[in-house]
Amino acid sequence: GRRSGADRCRRRACVHRRLLLGEWTAARKDGAGDGRLRAGARVVRAGRVAGGLLPGRLGLDDVRAHALNNIGTSRIHLGDTGGFIDLETSIEISEELGSPESLRGYNNLFSNHVAIGNLPKAAAAVRAGIPVAERFGNTGNTARWLRFERVHVAYWEGRWDEALALIEETLSEVGFEHGLSRFALEMRGRIRIARDDVAGAL
Repeated sequence: GRRSGADRCRRRACVHRRLLLGEWTAARKDGAGDGRLRAGARVVRAGRVAGGLLPGRLGLDDVRAHALNNIGTSRIHLGDTGGFIDLETSIEISEELGSPESLRGYNNLFSNHVAIGNLPKAAAAVRAGIPVAERFGNTGNTARWLRFERVHVAYWEGRWDEALALIEETLSEVGFEHGLSRFALEMRGRIRIARDDVAGAL
């Protein structure tokens, strides 16, 4: 009956979610070039299949949001800027659900706007995402990365003292072994070199 049909659809959605995750992992591991482009295309195809299996009445919008997040980024990597619509839709669904998936969406929106050189929109993504991170208690790596992107925004906008303060905040929070420390130190070095503090930058 209706329930068994819904259960079948949920099982199929779980299978396609695993497929999507596998393709996304492959795309990230496969270096630049044709291999990565092929993997990205597979992510888009798998995500579209998963997205088509996730009607809202089944309560699987969280899976749809996750799929759209991956689809959007993959489309942009393939040169299709229509992927930004997928990212924005993913964020919209996630925020309606109160899901932290929205934080990953804001991070991807930021990084992909940076990749095509649209720094104002990248900055807007960070500013929109920070209150969401605060609602989730600023916990977890996704929120931490989003908060760190404020450093880049402050740097671009010439607010270097603010950028340095955010860098020190990050380093005091994560230490020098965390993946963020590399970027924090790089940004601090750039600012110090721009201020003729070569010794401090080194």
